[in-house]
Amino acid sequence: MRGAEVEELPQLADLGLAARPAVAAVCGALLLAFGRRLFWLFVGVVGFAVGFRLAGAYLGDGGAGLLVALAAGALAALAAVLVQKLAVTLAGFAAGAVGLLWLGEQLGWPPGAALLAGALAAGVVAAVLVRGLFEVGLIVLSSLAGAALLVEAWRPEAAGLALPLLAAAGVVLQLVGLRRGRRQHGERR
Repeated sequence: MRGAEVEELPQLADLGLAARPAVAAVCGALLLAFGRRLFWLFVGVVGFAVGFRLAGAYLGDGGAGLLVALAAGALAALAAVLVQKLAVTLAGFAAGAVGLLWLGEQLGWPPGAALLAGALAAGVVAAVLVRGLFEVGLIVLSSLAGAALLVEAWRPEAAGLALPLLAAAGVVLQLVGLRRGRRQHGERR
């Protein structure tokens, strides 16, 4: 892709969810607190975000883009249930790539080939993280996605401070839940 094409991608703030802060906040809070347990929601939200960005780039703004994004999110969530590990690995890639693009938007990085290469690299790292350390990777990425949705819904200008704090809180909350669940089932790790 050339730099001009990258500039035409819709901003994450233009997502249908961001236009409805309450929905974004609820999805973000669910991902932050229960992303490991509700992995299909994580995969569905990431599918929606990727579908919205691609539809916006190729179909323009409007109802068709939102329909494509909703369909992508629903298909991603269905795939997550049917083909769990593959779907979560692909969602990890997408979350890493979209997450880096979002970070670039927040920090004012110029669009172009370097940003796309960084997004692809972040996607690969995230996919490897989710695949190799499935539960921990899912906890980290769902916490980051949930934190990003919450920040986007409430205070995008505070992303530099709020995003890492919320993500860390989500990781701790989910790890505590994972540990409790293992204790209740007699598992040790």
